[in-house]
Amino acid sequence: MVNGLVMWDGTAWQKRIQMLLSLRYQPGAYQPVPDRHKGDCGIEGFSSDGNAYQCFAAQEPLSTVALYQKQRGKITTDINKFINNKQRLTNVLGSVAVEFWILLVPRFESAKLLEHATAKSLQVRAAGLPYAHPQFTVRVATEELFAKEAAALACAGALKLNLPHEEPEATFLGKWSQEHVGLINNMETKIKKLPTVATPEKQLALRDFLIKRYLSGQNVLELMRERYSELYALVAEAKRRREIFLAGETLVTAAPADQTLARQRELFLTELHDSVGNVVHDQAEALTWEAIADWLMRCPLDF
Repeated sequence: MVNGLVMWDGTAWQKRIQMLLSLRYQPGAYQPVPDRHKGDCGIEGFSSDGNAYQCFAAQEPLSTVALYQKQRGKITTDINKFINNKQRLTNVLGSVAVEFWILLVPRFESAKLLEHATAKSLQVRAAGLPYAHPQFTVRVATEELFAKEAAALACAGALKLNLPHEEPEATFLGKWSQEHVGLINNMETKIKKLPTVATPEKQLALRDFLIKRYLSGQNVLELMRERYSELYALVAEAKRRREIFLAGETLVTAAPADQTLARQRELFLTELHDSVGNVVHDQAEALTWEAIADWLMRCPLDF
């Protein structure tokens, strides 16, 4: 993950989407189209209800414009394949008339891509293909199209969660800090007890780091709550269990404050991997820092 973006390899993305599609449809209703022998003809799978699917993961990080250009090129290339491989697709699709050709991508951010999709839809309709529905339409979608299936696979441990955790914007960070002065003061009081940040400059840097990590972790939790409610419940329960023992452990330990802080983070990281093993390490790290900042602000973690 770079700058909050999940970095997808094309093969891994295709495998992930194929898993989700296989779960979405009843047995026999979805057919993958292997591409090792003479190519995929512009589709990587189709369903009996008239959907054709193609996967594409551009090499990140990319700007919005660069991402649009890559995805636009993918649509152009594969729709041309869809049109030009008439005989092969007639044989592959049989009686299925494709109504929706869906490009599945990790993210898309430009309405111009939808304009291009509309132009390509009209191009296919004009070609009069026997395997294209009269209202053939090109669509662009992300994994959110399969939120239910992804949650089921994630809960079963068969799918790793890859949720972006973006840095909070400076304006939001400033506004949040002004509205939560009391919590920040609590954190600052405890930071001053850490031997490793003895100077005011280091204390300020750590405070700002923890606030950012807290807000970034909150974003991950919110996405998890929206998309994977069962996994969110597991994370929340793991955090609750760790918090129960914090006060007692900080009272009886003779370790320096910085060692106590490091130990609590490592303990929670281990508990996350034990109870929610399908959260990737970057996200588990984000969740542990969110918890540490939260505990420092609200006082469950004290020294």
